[in-house]
Parts: sequence; C-alpha cells; structure tokens
Amino acid sequence: FPSLTIGGGARLFNVEPVVIEDFVWSGGRLYGPGDVTVSGLSLWLGGSRYSHTDLVVDGPLVWTAGDLWLVSDGASPTADLTLNGGAVIDTTDQGGPMTLRGSWAAGRALPVVSVAEGTSVSVSGAHSFELSGVQWLVDGSWVVDGTTLVVNLQSGAYGTVAGEVVLANGGQWSHPHGPVSVTSTGALRTEVSGDVSVLVDLSGSASVTVATGGVYDVAVTTMGGAWPRTGGALSIADAHTFADLTMGGGAQLFKAAPVTIEDFSWLGGRLQGPGDVTVPATGSTSWSTAPHYLHTDMTVDAPLEWTGGDLWLTVEESVAADLTLNGGAVIDTDTP
Repeated sequence: FPSLTIGGGARLFNVEPVVIEDFVWSGGRLYGPGDVTVSGLSLWLGGSRYSHTDLVVDGPLVWTAGDLWLVSDGASPTADLTLNGGAVIDTTDQGGPMTLRGSWAAGRALPVVSVAEGTSVSVSGAHSFELSGVQWLVDGSWVVDGTTLVVNLQSGAYGTVAGEVVLANGGQWSHPHGPVSVTSTGALRTEVSGDVSVLVDLSGSASVTVATGGVYDVAVTTMGGAWPRTGGALSIADAHTFADLTMGGGAQLFKAAPVTIEDFSWLGGRLQGPGDVTVPATGSTSWSTAPHYLHTDMTVDAPLEWTGGDLWLTVEESVAADLTLNGGAVIDTDTP
C-alpha cells in the first residue's frame, strides 16, 4: 500500500506479507498470518489498536494517543513489534496512562517488543507509559523524558537492556507490580539538569540485575516500602555510588563490589555482599521501621539516627558482617 489509514472497527486480514509505505492507524485490528511492515511514516492516533501478527516499523513512528495490544492468538504464531526506525511517543493527548500490552493464547508465544541497535524510542508527555505482559528487548535506547515508564512484565515476561534506558528531565522508572525481571548489560542511567529528583521504584517485588559492564546511575532509588511489603531486588556487579537510597520492606540489595550510599534511609530489608557498604562523612543515614539485615561489612562515617527496627549482622556470603560507626549515633528506642 502506498498509503493506508485504518480506524474504528476496521480490520485488515493478510495471508501473505504486507508492506505499507505510510500508515495512519487510529484504531482497529491487523490479522495475519502475513507480517505487516511499514517502510515509511507511521502515525498512531486516538483509539485502541490490536495487532494479531508481527508488525515491523522500519520508518519513524509518531504515537500520540491510543493503546496498543499485541495479541498472539490468531493465524500468526507470534505478534511481535519491532521498532527499527525510531519512535516518538507523547502521552499528553491520551487523557490518562498509555499502554503497550501483550496477550497470548495457550501454546502461543509471548509477544516481543524490540528496539533495534542504533534506534531511539522517546517517551514523554503528561501521562505515564506502561509496558505490560511483553518481552522487552532494548538493543538501542529508550528515553523516558519527564514522564514515568511503568514496567509491568508479569506472567513470565522479562526485559533485556543491551542498549540503554535513559531517565531525562525528571523521568521515572517504576515497577508497581511484581514480579518483574529486567537484566541490563548496557546502561540504566539518568540525565538530570537542575534539582530534579529521579525515582527508580522497585517496590513491587521487582528484580533488576545490572551485569558486569553495566551502569546503574540514578539520583534517587526507592526499594520496598512500608513493612511488610515484599520489596524489590537490585543486583550490582560493579562499584557504584547512590546519591540517595531509600530501602524498606523485604527489599534486597546485592552487590559484588563496594557500594557508597551518600544519603541512606533504611526502613528494613537486606544488604548482601561481598561488596562493602559505606555511608561517607558528607552523607546521612537513618534507620527505622522494620528489621534490618546486614550480610556484609558496613562503615558509617556520617551521623546515624536509629529510631526503629532491629539490626541483624549475619555472616553468610561475605567473609565478615561488621558494623563500624565513625560518625556518631543517636539511638531512640521510644519508637521501635
């Protein structure tokens, strides 16, 4: 098709592969088993849209409204989305959260959303953007610009970031539901100008692994929450500094190398080694709420304020689990 517009309840059935040069999609369904390739410009406007076959977008994509469902249940064995030409997603006109959601029938493959190497996807706007029920493969870059990326990959779904995820201008990365598993062999980093807080929320039993050579560079990280939330897990292979870390509930921080936490609010959870943990003299730390479990050496050079929750020093993975207080401590037992 040199040009094709699909909207409302329209349906396109294609037994053989179909190429669309310029595609305006404001609702309706794409069916297989033939793949659909867009070689030119794609405009996704208002209305819910459903792809029951593989969709390859080789040209630039502009997505301003309407959810997308990848549904693996029809004549096509898969319903994957491949972005090769870059994408600009703006959620402002959506009126609420925008969702890219996967659904699959028994015996069908889990839908895959992939961003090719050298390709950039930028998400911005007044509302959040949610990935749900898909495999998320980022070989290029995924930029979250001033909005929230909600990663909700349940039911065996997972994410692999070989490229990078960038949180820019106060962009946020959130895992409100669990379990989630995202492995980063590339970079998960922030670009912050001014006094903008960046939140990486692992409060929903999320699991993020930053492999050797990866980068986990965030200004503010929240793990867990009020006891007895299940919490999340963050694994770090290389030495790292957190500007601000809040950790609570059943959250777990695994680090193979030394970790420095400049401002540390420890509401509960576990610190596990073998990498040591240091709170520098220029920082601060407060402990409260729930039991704290330390499975590695911890040196606190800053003043410590401890108002609640027991502390367990447990020698397991690490050679030692020692606590060194160099900055003084105030312990108040009135609020256990």
